[in-house]
Amino acid sequence: MSKWYGKIAYGVTKEIKPGCWSNVIETKNYYGDLINDRWRRQTSNKVNDDINFISSLSILADQFISEHCYDLLYAEVMGVKWKITDISIQYPRILLTLGGKYNGK
Repeated sequence: MSKWYGKIAYGVTKEIKPGCWSNVIETKNYYGDLINDRWRRQTSNKVNDDINFISSLSILADQFISEHCYDLLYAEVMGVKWKITDISIQYPRILLTLGGKYNGK
């Protein structure tokens, strides 16, 4: 287990102009613990194998993440954006399981 500091992104729906809503990505910085730091190559029919980062982040739950846990998109670890694939609320901490690379906006 190692210490971690980085960004966690949310896809929050906001009203851009009256009657026009859009999904906006917001990021917040968090401290936490990186648990089970593992890498796995996923063989496929592509030229290059996909790399999956199978790990979990344990962070303290604040009010914002508690209210928007269903909006979580990715966490940045070692300069790469990784998809959040599973969320486990173990109050006062939230355990985020990371998967493959995030290829969104």
